[in-house]
Amino acid sequence: MLLKTYSDRSQENRQEAQEDLFGIQNSRKARLGGMGGLQDPVLMGKKAKEEADLREAIAKDPKLKDYEAAYAEVESTLKYAREYFIDNNLWERGQAFQSDLFGKARTLVRIAEEKAKPDGERLREYRSSGIKSLELALFSEAPIHDNLEVVRLADSLGMMVELAGVDHPLVKKILAGKSPTERASELVRGSKLGQLSERKRLYEGGKDAINASNDPMIQLAKLVDDEARKVRKAFEEKVEEPQRQAYGKIAKARFAVQGTGVYPDATFTLRLSFGPVKGYEEN
Repeated sequence: MLLKTYSDRSQENRQEAQEDLFGIQNSRKARLGGMGGLQDPVLMGKKAKEEADLREAIAKDPKLKDYEAAYAEVESTLKYAREYFIDNNLWERGQAFQSDLFGKARTLVRIAEEKAKPDGERLREYRSSGIKSLELALFSEAPIHDNLEVVRLADSLGMMVELAGVDHPLVKKILAGKSPTERASELVRGSKLGQLSERKRLYEGGKDAINASNDPMIQLAKLVDDEARKVRKAFEEKVEEPQRQAYGKIAKARFAVQGTGVYPDATFTLRLSFGPVKGYEEN
């Protein structure tokens, strides 16, 4: 399907399609590699020993005593991580709504809300530094294929029912008495957000245009937004930020014990170094 979609696109959109494919390939390699590492007893045994050695070194060095509590701090976040994991993935990360149309609807709903706030009070991706990236994605001319959208959305709505439960109040509102497949078809085929002109109209119209819209995808994005924001706030405050602070302490202790010859943790951020470009001789 992805290859067919790529071949059907016009020349000016093929580069974007190719980037999508590369992104999928890269993510697949990363996730499969990570899972393979977690399931490798030799590798995990090595990692467990490295951690035990590091913790022992921290405990022995009076200068590093302040970092010893970082492990307990990480441990204390795990109960919240388990509590909010499913809701955060479903509502905030949008795994219940695997649809390009829904993604654009959420961007439109949130950008109208966030742009009215001072920059420092906005959700981080809606601050002035990130608006251009959001606009590029929102106003992309890449075609959206309804049949594919229905299949993806129906599948994710079905997953939502399994994970959240058919009696969940929000699930009931989202499905509106229909099956995941029926609801997905209704949402996708009733939406005009596949049209670039409609997205631009809603964007330029701001909050008034969003509030007046009866587009089913806009309505869906508005329906789940309060719950998504609530669980995002809880997850960031009780899981992500405490873990970030604790991991920073552990990283400092690691460099103090092992020196700067060790690699930093992989965080999917670019590693750049500056200097002359050096060539090589093949074979």
